[in-house]
Amino acid sequence: MMTLRVNFKNDTEKIGKAYASHFLFLTMQEIERTAKSKVPVFEGHLRRSILTEPLGAGHFRYFVYSDKAYARAMEYGTQAPHPLPPEAYEDLQRWARIKLGDEGLAFPIAKKIEEEGLNAQPFFRPALNEVKTNKLRLIRQRTDRAFNRQGL
Repeated sequence: MMTLRVNFKNDTEKIGKAYASHFLFLTMQEIERTAKSKVPVFEGHLRRSILTEPLGAGHFRYFVYSDKAYARAMEYGTQAPHPLPPEAYEDLQRWARIKLGDEGLAFPIAKKIEEEGLNAQPFFRPALNEVKTNKLRLIRQRTDRAFNRQGL
């Protein structure tokens, strides 16, 4: 989860809070878009499940998430032994038929995943790091310009 802490004083408080809330919302949407561009895709279910939503009424906290049960396994990988749920076999059969041309390969692939686990294919963390780096650079540039205009 990304946290942004903003303190405003006096007359600038309302304008500052509105700007910070909007900036945070746009930043979280950018993390969502970047994660969608980095997520492994077969049929696009995981990509389409990545969403941004506010947490609470203040709109100073947002949550970028996927509601797909396998999103965590894709992001972090799994350790052996890793039993697969029954519905995963049908998905693997369809994947093996389309990608490998033989749905019969689904069973050995499932056995390998169960015995060895699944390698991580991160998409959320790289998206967060990429956007955070770009936003910090942008904030520094704008701050430097503002201070230079003020002769500071």
